[in-house]
Amino acid sequence: MKTPAVLLRIGGAANAIFFLFHLWMGWHLHGLTKFGPEIRSLLEMLNGGGALFLLLLAVVSLACTTEMLTTRLGRTVMASAAALYLLRALAEVVVTPRCSIAILGTCLFTGLVYLIALLLADRTPQGVET
Repeated sequence: MKTPAVLLRIGGAANAIFFLFHLWMGWHLHGLTKFGPEIRSLLEMLNGGGALFLLLLAVVSLACTTEMLTTRLGRTVMASAAALYLLRALAEVVVTPRCSIAILGTCLFTGLVYLIALLLADRTPQGVET
């Protein structure tokens, strides 16, 4: 198995774990009482949308590896995944009151996994021999 495919599977496994974490977090957000219903519902909706995106990244990274590596759409998804995690790492440093090293490291690692897979992906259009 080639390196980019291995990287996509690592990214897919990470996204599957993050998806499960966000389901768990959604359950805990639902029980929050220190925020009003407007803020809590917004947090729940944003978490749910994020969890759905993580599930999509997990599925396409694990089940559509060839398409991810050989199509423009797949490379666009890889670029989106890299941007998501690298921007989240940046936000951890710039926006949060206290930087979590665990979140920073996890997001940097996952973002770099997708970025390296993207850089190593096949740029030959499908159906065209070189």
